[in-house]
Amino acid sequence: MAEKDFTFDVEMYATFTVRAETAEEAEKILDERVSGADANFGAWANGDPIISEVGIVEEGIHLVEKADVE
Repeated sequence: MAEKDFTFDVEMYATFTVRAETAEEAEKILDERVSGADANFGAWANGDPIISEVGIVEEGIHLVEKADVE
């Protein structure tokens, strides 16, 4: 039986720390840098890279922590 390619739409969670003056600015930076970017998830068993385009869904950014930086 011949192998076939199967494409899946997968929902994942990630946590990013962004340095900015305000949460709004940090969210904008995050959206600009991540949406449409390529992510590398390592390699398949045959050594081929696992590369996927990533995006942020609407209402998909949630502030979980704010830390002051010296």
